[in-house]
Amino acid sequence: MRKFHINHFFAEEPQKCGDLLIYQIGTLYCDEKTGYDTHMHKNFFELTAVTGGQGEVSANGNPIAVRSGDIFLSYPFDTHKIVSDPADPLRYHFLAFDTVNEPFRYQLERVTKEFTAPAERLFCDGEILSSLGRAVYELDGGEAFHTEYCSRLLDCVLIRLLRHYFPSGKDFHKPGREEMLVFSVMNYINTHLYSLTSLTELCREFNYEYSYLSKLFSATASRTLEDYYRHQRMETARALLHDGYRVSETAEALHYASVYSFSAAFRRQYGISPMQYKKGLASPLNPPAP
Repeated sequence: MRKFHINHFFAEEPQKCGDLLIYQIGTLYCDEKTGYDTHMHKNFFELTAVTGGQGEVSANGNPIAVRSGDIFLSYPFDTHKIVSDPADPLRYHFLAFDTVNEPFRYQLERVTKEFTAPAERLFCDGEILSSLGRAVYELDGGEAFHTEYCSRLLDCVLIRLLRHYFPSGKDFHKPGREEMLVFSVMNYINTHLYSLTSLTELCREFNYEYSYLSKLFSATASRTLEDYYRHQRMETARALLHDGYRVSETAEALHYASVYSFSAAFRRQYGISPMQYKKGLASPLNPPAP
């Protein structure tokens, strides 16, 4: 089998397709020399859907064996790596995505918190494999109504994914008004990390007093609003450093008062300085659970 690669790349401007925002989608047939080095995800999910061969998929340094029929779900800000078996090279579809459907995004956030072990991220679903492969083809626009069809295929992928983790109506919790408000606050923080300078800006955006938002967030999310903002800020900083940003550039992009205050916050979160992280002088990060 010769190496074969289709890669639709929309990372700079994600493409809306049904309820999904697509950052990257494609198909890769590895050969005996193909490798996919360690890289860090940004704020999106990714499916690796194996159609043939065998190998390993790693999330945050934890490898798990995969073979034909397996699907692996990677989370936002994961450190990700794929290793193909040279004797039986991997063939797989891939989809990096988020969703504009807030109830669906709420359920995906639940998945990241409730299913953390590598084995819990691995599952089989023939309909996802089939729909994802068809969506890759449809994006080339070779047939009538390809955009509409692709949107429906990818909506099915998302629904099948969520059904795997929450198979019954009882498991698939429908969030109430207060939960959706907290989720909206989370989503606003996630999408405004480069412009948000103070959490008090949330008051103007949501028309609530800060004390109310803070108490509601703590009661609903089992963590403080400040902790959530700090964690997301640090994970974004780690992604920027991984992508080659200088320490000073990262501190400025995330509105830290100084490089010193950013470095101190990074060390408190991860136990090493941002410069040590960039230089790879320390062992792999094992950040505390959020």
